[in-house]
Amino acid sequence: MSRVITAENVTLVREFLAPVTTIRWEPLTNTGTLTYQVEEFLFVDGKFSHSKSVGESTITLDNLVNNTYSVEVAPNQFVDIQGGLIMLAFKKAFEQAIENGLVSLGTVTPAPADPIPDGPAGEVVP
Repeated sequence: MSRVITAENVTLVREFLAPVTTIRWEPLTNTGTLTYQVEEFLFVDGKFSHSKSVGESTITLDNLVNNTYSVEVAPNQFVDIQGGLIMLAFKKAFEQAIENGLVSLGTVTPAPADPIPDGPAGEVVP
């Protein structure tokens, strides 16, 4: 979203972007969240001036999947994309990155395993 402000022969453009977007997806239930780290970028007379963090905004994946988004692919040319297709595209991009050797499953850090509780006298309980 951009906002153009003209004041005293200076054109200021404020643009809100999400340079960091985190998807937390639970594939077994197909639920989760999408978190945007929002920043405001300021341009003065077409030149970048500065940016500042505005905060985070989180939506559910249900909200993403159940909406349609109009995307400008060329000046005044728009394509409507269903939210579910966006999730499928991310999934396919990950699969192709693995197939093309861009992602190695050997470099994925596994989550720490749950520790096995100790039994009486320090015995390990299976």
